[in-house]
Amino acid sequence: MNIVNLLAAAHELLGQAAAQLAGDIPAVQAAFAAQFTEVLAMDLARAQLHTADAVRRTGAHELDEQSFAAIAAAGLNPSEDAVAALPQAMCTGRSGYKNTVDLLHGWLGLPLSTARERLCAVDCLVAGVSDSGQRTGPSLKYLAGALEELDPRLVAAAARAIHGVEKDLGTSSQGRRVREELQVEAIELIREQPATARKHIAAMIKALKNGQRSTEALLGEIGLFKRAARKDGLVEYLLRVLPSQAEDIEASYREAENPKTDAGNRDELHRLLREAAGENWDDADSMPEWARGDGKTASAPKPEALLGFDAMRPELRRLIAFLQVLKSTGSRARAPGIGVLIDFDSMGADFARTTGGMPLGAAEMRAALCQGEIYPLVLGGKSRILDLGRSQRLFSKAQATAIRAVHRGCAFPGCTMPANRCEIDHLDAWEKGGATDVGNGELFCTVHHIGRHAGLFRAVKVPGDGAMILLPESLDPAQRLQVNTYFLTHAEALAALRRAAEATAAWKRGELQVQIMPK
Repeated sequence: MNIVNLLAAAHELLGQAAAQLAGDIPAVQAAFAAQFTEVLAMDLARAQLHTADAVRRTGAHELDEQSFAAIAAAGLNPSEDAVAALPQAMCTGRSGYKNTVDLLHGWLGLPLSTARERLCAVDCLVAGVSDSGQRTGPSLKYLAGALEELDPRLVAAAARAIHGVEKDLGTSSQGRRVREELQVEAIELIREQPATARKHIAAMIKALKNGQRSTEALLGEIGLFKRAARKDGLVEYLLRVLPSQAEDIEASYREAENPKTDAGNRDELHRLLREAAGENWDDADSMPEWARGDGKTASAPKPEALLGFDAMRPELRRLIAFLQVLKSTGSRARAPGIGVLIDFDSMGADFARTTGGMPLGAAEMRAALCQGEIYPLVLGGKSRILDLGRSQRLFSKAQATAIRAVHRGCAFPGCTMPANRCEIDHLDAWEKGGATDVGNGELFCTVHHIGRHAGLFRAVKVPGDGAMILLPESLDPAQRLQVNTYFLTHAEALAALRRAAEATAAWKRGELQVQIMPK
């Protein structure tokens, strides 16, 4: 059976499967079907790359109009004889499509940007074309080797990101070495924790670009810029800041998101927005009782400005928090504290970073530590806290500060809930003899805190390291010890994933005694 008939048969089978999904099927089959659907989506992503390569390799864009008309007439379920009888005449003059990208865009209807990205991924992962028109190997050979094993969508995204800095890398031996390192690290991130891979790969590329720029160059581009006036009634600004300055803004956001802080006072934040939006004179809430009517008429949905603070869009909440800082006189509100983590065991490029995950250069770190609202936290190997003690019953404020600063967010792999919205959980339960010290505290968001105590996953104490997570076999058949890397820098994420892989291997060999905590 030829390739066209194989694909036609697959298309028909998939349609039959989709029709059955609309009927009455057992829950276990629905779950199984959902798993297969995602696997098929990955298979199709690979097939799209290989098909684009085949189209370019065969020069299909040069087929004449009669050939394209015959393909359209054959439909999506042609017989083998019909496929064999398709004309294969090439244009003798100018073809209808200039190249493969033009064919994907003009004939298949792909957006031009999508067609270009697909051919870029083909060059990186399948095969390229030299200036002389000769077929060459993929430009990113390590990622190409992982295409069949890993999620092709993530592999292609990594390839496009690395391809985007080709000019920065150059063709020197140093550039080739960095290119290979980027590929190896991207593969490791995708394999170990796909949920956070895109974030860390983007950070790797950003760090590569920023690492080549001096502080003077960065200072020359920061500022608050007013954009051209918009015609929709809005005013737009562009804000560029250094990482240490960005942490000031992020800290204000975190304070405003937390209703337990003064900055997060919901009534005050809501009042600020109502002032900006203006009170409607005919708003029922502001009318005297005699003017409100019987309440039987349908009312329009409330404007977003009149909703509760937590019901607003995150972007709007951040704007209100930012405006609150600008309007503050400094007489009541206290600026949010910003933690700077200093790892004296590394003293490398990432030895200083804020608790929000912003890496600081040496000059920025020195400036930050001179400011009154900066508190340093000194760490030893594997980010263990060295200089904060323990409490007898409840976590002290200092302990809570340290735990939130070091862990930065929920411990469940892939969770994006930041530390200020998480709860500190005793790994060893207090009522069962567990101590209230920093080594026995872990952060979980409300959902995963409940999930842990419901037995949906296990926290694992690993000697000489922080707590790791053991997912159920339904989510991780390999039963690996895992960590959440979402809040880490890409360098920290790679180090944490490697420690987790080493711990898993040692545990399964019987060389490491871990403590799987009860629910």
